[in-house]
Amino acid sequence: MLLLVSIMMLVPGIARAGQRVHGVVLAVTPKTGNVIVRHDAFGSMPAMTMEFRIVPRSRALQLQAGATIDADVDTETEPWTLSNVQSTSGQRLTDTAPRRRSQGRPGQRRAQR
Repeated sequence: MLLLVSIMMLVPGIARAGQRVHGVVLAVTPKTGNVIVRHDAFGSMPAMTMEFRIVPRSRALQLQAGATIDADVDTETEPWTLSNVQSTSGQRLTDTAPRRRSQGRPGQRRAQR
């Protein structure tokens, strides 16, 4: 991922500062103010998952995994920075349904423990 960002910084026009990005927050690191976002394509950037810094950092503390966000992206910082972050309520990222135990293949007996 770092290599991709480095290449994009060297090639003009791939992504510029001041564009809007839309995506889903996958993880938040409150200590650094960074978030992992699965974002839609914007500008010349394809849709992907990457790390961003949120400014102000206090805004990152208000986000939760699963939140849908829209934000201004600044690609001239490292990592790229999101500001003016607007979010909607989150969605579950994983299924919380109870797990079933595997019964093995039909006709096969389970080993005694």
